[in-house]
Amino acid sequence: MLVWLTRKENKSVLDKQLQEQLNKETEYYHNVLKRVIAVLKFLCIRGLALRGSEEVFGSPHNGNFMGALELLAEFDPFIREHIEQRELRPNPVISYLSKTVYEEIIEIMGKQIIKQIITEINNDDTKYYSIMMDSTPDLSHDDQLAIVLRYCFRGKVYERCVSFIKISSHTGLYLFNILEAFLETNGLLLDNCRGQSYDNAANMAGIYNGVQALLKEKNKSADYVPCAAHSLNLVIKSRIREGCNRNCKFFWNSAKNIRFLLCFDP
Repeated sequence: MLVWLTRKENKSVLDKQLQEQLNKETEYYHNVLKRVIAVLKFLCIRGLALRGSEEVFGSPHNGNFMGALELLAEFDPFIREHIEQRELRPNPVISYLSKTVYEEIIEIMGKQIIKQIITEINNDDTKYYSIMMDSTPDLSHDDQLAIVLRYCFRGKVYERCVSFIKISSHTGLYLFNILEAFLETNGLLLDNCRGQSYDNAANMAGIYNGVQALLKEKNKSADYVPCAAHSLNLVIKSRIREGCNRNCKFFWNSAKNIRFLLCFDP
């Protein structure tokens, strides 16, 4: 007991040494994550892809994330030593530089951004918002539903894309349920919606079962404004069908076929 008290007074207790070691390791990985997050912010703000065809440091095909870290390592001894000791050894150890880690960080960053957007909308000076929504296939040919919120915050108008949701149906009811669930999950009142804008497809613009009609049933103040670009496209399409020379029709059909070729050709 006397020995323990003596060591405690001399600050040499095993628990204290372990805690100091833990604090040192925690600080070390905090410094690693600071650099990882800085690189991710730089790439994500510019909409640059992160992954390459290989996930190996030193490869010219390892993508923008690893490439940016390699560039940083040329001027930052800390991250250079970290990569050399943990990534370039025969049996790599925990480094916090893997795709699993940075994808999780991006997800956390995305949630924080959406939280900030929702906070701005729910501000007493803002309160009201409008909705824009459309779906498009991604590179995997899965339909992704994009939801955009438009609102005025402190005298400035913002349009924020807040979600991409994979969908399996295109019916008006299905899409409306997804929209309603998104708003409810993120704490936005449907009653505060003052506008909605989609394309002119029947599932979106239909007066009975379209998304705009279903939303209008729950909120009479959510006025529907059809997409101007899609409306113009329908006018051109109608004009071609009614009376257009063969060369014009050939041009539009060729443009359509080229688009399908580029989308689906492996």
